[in-house]
Amino acid sequence: MAAPTYNTTVERGATFELTVTYKDASGTVINLTGWVPRMQVREAPTSSVILTSEGGSPTITVTTTNAATGILVFSISPTNTTAISPTTLTTAYYDIEIQQTSTGVVRRILQGKLNISPEITHA
Repeated sequence: MAAPTYNTTVERGATFELTVTYKDASGTVINLTGWVPRMQVREAPTSSVILTSEGGSPTITVTTTNAATGILVFSISPTNTTAISPTTLTTAYYDIEIQQTSTGVVRRILQGKLNISPEITHA
């Protein structure tokens, strides 16, 4: 099954948060115990990484709020949403994958575009 597409907006200079509940095609929640989630944001699908949850900077924080119920939260701090540059960038691309620790199997569970809303008020 192909990963679903979800397009959303990131406001530069504000906290971004995306909560994902992983379910199968019939709507049954998938237990994520033993799976490691990861997310990357890029200007284009083949360009350099802008944000990542896999170490480095700037970073995306991933929290598995309840592995048994398939709930993941991806968040980006205001400092790191500001790192989405240049300021003329209006769209970026992301995907979310999970990797099973015991077998190395990787599944893409979500993908899409991030519309970048420019920051007007600066601290």
